Amino acid sequence: MMNKRWLVNVILFVAIALLAILLLVQPGIEKPAKKERISTIRDDEISRITIERNKAPTIVLERKGADNWVVAKPRSGRANPFMASGALRVMRAQSEQRLPEDASNNLDRYGLASPRGRVRFDDHILAFGDTNPVNNQQYVLLDMQVHMIDHRYFQAVSRNYTDFLSRQLIDPGRKPVRLALPNLSLRIVDGSWQVSPAQPTLTADRIKQLADDWQHAQALYVKPYEKSSIQNWVTLWFAPLEEGGKESTLRIGILSQAPDLVLYRPDEGLQYHFPQDLSSRLFTFDK
Repeated sequence: MMNKRWLVNVILFVAIALLAILLLVQPGIEKPAKKERISTIRDDEISRITIERNKAPTIVLERKGADNWVVAKPRSGRANPFMASGALRVMRAQSEQRLPEDASNNLDRYGLASPRGRVRFDDHILAFGDTNPVNNQQYVLLDMQVHMIDHRYFQAVSRNYTDFLSRQLIDPGRKPVRLALPNLSLRIVDGSWQVSPAQPTLTADRIKQLADDWQHAQALYVKPYEKSSIQNWVTLWFAPLEEGGKESTLRIGILSQAPDLVLYRPDEGLQYHFPQDLSSRLFTFDK
């Protein structure tokens, strides 16, 4: 009796094992091919990005160093690194479906004869057409090949040109060594930050924090200067960028401190909009 029960258990075990193998292998069903990128171009091979959209100014980004981009058109300025990276990611988009080669002979069908926008990566032109209502994927044309990609890639290049401008008030790499604020002045003396008029209860670290807040201030958004009256000025002095160099200075206009903090950089012709609570951190030691 025990031998018979043991034999039944063995048969059941073998049957389950065979079924598991069958489910894993699934004979007659091919595994889907790995998705490929629409382009094999590497990010570091791209030096210029031109974004063209209907009824919008052309935006041109130019590489100035390994990871440094600037906006060249419609006006010059420092580029928002996040937005520049987003534009580069478009060329790394996965092709959800590669259409037959003759699809490029019928571009009207995919909204690519008059595309919604074009992005030029140096000499390579990527055109954005219609979005397929069934799968919400967008038709694109690159080097005479039509692909379908996630429609969200178009969002990365369909923003206003001001979104491509850096929101960081102070250029990365510039380190303040002295600040002249309306009611305070700060400077480094013998390696430590000091404030004038003197405030004995403040530590050097607390004074340094205010200088750091200026160095890393990040605006909510940026737009061209609207010719508003300047209430006051802030001047910053920066350490030399190289040994033996000279200190550099930057004047920043105060356009408003309430309801929002708005600062103006005349050298860029741009005004930077910050939340109101940043005003107390940049101009006082209250926080």
